[in-house]
Amino acid sequence: MSQALDNETLPPRAARADRWRIALALALWAIGLWLWLPQIRSWLPLPWPERSFPTPNGPRTYYLVAPSAIHPGERFPLLFFLQGFDGLGSPSIGTGETYLAIADQVEARRFIAVFPRGWPGAFPERPDVRAWYPEGLAANREFLAALARHLIASWPVDPERVILAGFSNGGYFAAIEALTRPDSPFTAFWLDGGAYPYALHPAVPRRRILLSAGERDEHNLPQIEIFRQFILDHGWEEGRNLRTYRHRWAHVFAVWALAEALDFLGAPASAPASLAGP
Repeated sequence: MSQALDNETLPPRAARADRWRIALALALWAIGLWLWLPQIRSWLPLPWPERSFPTPNGPRTYYLVAPSAIHPGERFPLLFFLQGFDGLGSPSIGTGETYLAIADQVEARRFIAVFPRGWPGAFPERPDVRAWYPEGLAANREFLAALARHLIASWPVDPERVILAGFSNGGYFAAIEALTRPDSPFTAFWLDGGAYPYALHPAVPRRRILLSAGERDEHNLPQIEIFRQFILDHGWEEGRNLRTYRHRWAHVFAVWALAEALDFLGAPASAPASLAGP
């Protein structure tokens, strides 16, 4: 009797199959949503206001992301990130993805991220993009230096940990800043996917440099190797004030190395540092 009652209370086989199909569909939908969430987020407007900063050449704009709470006496590293080519209007999807990936680590790593917008027409061959050099080089340098000094004065920033990171065209620009400006407010540099030794000021400090590139970046890697050899010949030393990092990709910003980059670029000179990535 007990077995008969148990059989009578079971749902029909078709109903059970329908429930499995529904459960499977919901599971697949959840997996798809999880996989696509980063892409969906990058298609939306950035979640921070675009701030304006006055310059002699007109207002420039930037985004800023800081930890939600500031502890008494806390001083943050300040990380500027310069994207290479970007759209004239709102940041492109690729730029937005990089901004979001960096911003996602602000809370845990306790730093302030700054995303300045480039100069329209700075790269003459591409009038449809913003960039950082060769045109507008002086104006861009003054904008970034003035903005850095403004943020150091108005936010709880450690002035000994002000990092300029640049990717692609932004990397070439940051390399010029690192080698030619003794009075730069930036104390360390992350050059990714772009660098060349256009000049060297004799009085420039040998500030820390992280040099990263993809092994498949056929266009930029030779220039980066020339830059690396040049600075090794002029006072930089691998493992002390220079770290070289290669990943297996082509021309992509190595955002996965951000935590290790912050440790190296913002650490005392005697502190060991290591970089690991895909």
